[in-house]
Amino acid sequence: MDSFPDLTATDVYLEDASSPSKRQRNAQVVVQNPTLDLDTYIAGYEGRAKIGRLIFIASRCPPLAADAYKAALALIKDETLDSALYLDIAARFNAHLADAGLPPAEIDSAWVEDAQRQARTGASKLEAEVKSYKANSIKESIRMGYTDLGNHYYKCGAMSDAVQAFSRAREYASDPKLAVGVTVQLAQCYLQLGQYNPLQVQVSKLAGMVSDKSNAPTHSLVRVFRALTALRDTQFAEVAKELAQLQLADTADHITQVMTAADVAVVTVLCALATYSRSQLKALIENSSFRSFLELDPPIRDTLLHFYHSKYAKCLELLAQYRDDRLLDTYLSQHVETLYKKIRDRALVQYCSPFSSVHLPKMAAVFACNVDALEAELVGLIENRVLDARIDSHGKILRAKHTDERMRAFRNALDYGDQLALTQHQAMLKMSLIHHGLAVVPAKGNSGGGQGGSGGNARDIQREFFAAGLAGGPFMDSAGSIGALSDEDAMMG
Repeated sequence: MDSFPDLTATDVYLEDASSPSKRQRNAQVVVQNPTLDLDTYIAGYEGRAKIGRLIFIASRCPPLAADAYKAALALIKDETLDSALYLDIAARFNAHLADAGLPPAEIDSAWVEDAQRQARTGASKLEAEVKSYKANSIKESIRMGYTDLGNHYYKCGAMSDAVQAFSRAREYASDPKLAVGVTVQLAQCYLQLGQYNPLQVQVSKLAGMVSDKSNAPTHSLVRVFRALTALRDTQFAEVAKELAQLQLADTADHITQVMTAADVAVVTVLCALATYSRSQLKALIENSSFRSFLELDPPIRDTLLHFYHSKYAKCLELLAQYRDDRLLDTYLSQHVETLYKKIRDRALVQYCSPFSSVHLPKMAAVFACNVDALEAELVGLIENRVLDARIDSHGKILRAKHTDERMRAFRNALDYGDQLALTQHQAMLKMSLIHHGLAVVPAKGNSGGGQGGSGGNARDIQREFFAAGLAGGPFMDSAGSIGALSDEDAMMG
């Protein structure tokens, strides 16, 4: 870090740079009918999260693009020195205006020149201060110098250099609380870069530094980072598990640079509906701490309750109504189709599970869909072994495959009887071996407590064989029969 990095191009902002295929898939999504109010929605975020979400919305939602681009450009100028990002977004905004047949927006060249100048001079000044602190061997001053340098790089959009500076700052952190703060900043940088593997490393370090009781806000942030990593890996049950443990009082004001409390409710409910059993959904609904999150988003609360109470048409209707809003979520958008498919499949299976047969027209009315389309969905579930049933296409009836409980009980009884007979035979076989003197008796002095100890007793050895015989054994005499035993032999003294 001897020189300030080239700021002609921004590093990354909230999109996964390590996965071009994901960016390409997400770029194909165009949202035309969002229900959210942009100003209200974006007010809950802070810092780079706010800028990143505005850019994300502008790139995918033509109706909101102009307002989102304007807001993003204003925030970049007010809160950062990221001239490269400003020029990039300004170019996108003008391209959008050109497509709409509108004149281009004016680029603030004076701000760009001033931001570039401040970026260079600020970096040079801070690097000189760090060198001075190192020369004087002032450990705390060195940590503060590297922290300031990392914050400067972060403000300029140079995330890779910010990572290096924060990493050096943590090396000089003597107080665990200071190390926690620097590690949080490192995690934020890796999240901006879209590098989830090093993010996981930082989250693991954070988890080892703080506990739920000692530093609840930071621990809440750890759970959020874990959930985002699990979401990236499509581990939806793990996402719901992590987020459902958050406390609103410890979370609302401390995760706004990543997501809002309302986002927590949406992501948790969608992941839970896609993976949780009815008992788990009941526990989630009865979770008093998570209920506070649900109250922040009534539609997602109603979606959860409708699903749990088997009101599938209303549940799916709410999901469809807010689908476009979910597609504008930075982290959730690429999983919306998968989650919606899983939720609908679970609803179909859950509806069929109590019945031995289901009339498809009635089921189609419950799910507010066409009978033929419903039949095709059910066929897919049967082929994928999600639903154990058969379909009478002529009569439009779904028939469940049920095991004959009576025959299963008979088979279990017979198997148990065979096992008892085998156990009895093995026990008597051991007794016969003992009766015919097939027990191995060690020579005197070779058993007991070592040299000079008393010899083994044949009757003791036989007693051991008798006890082992109760558990069964593989041996039998040459005649293949079991000899009769006297009471005295059977009792072994």
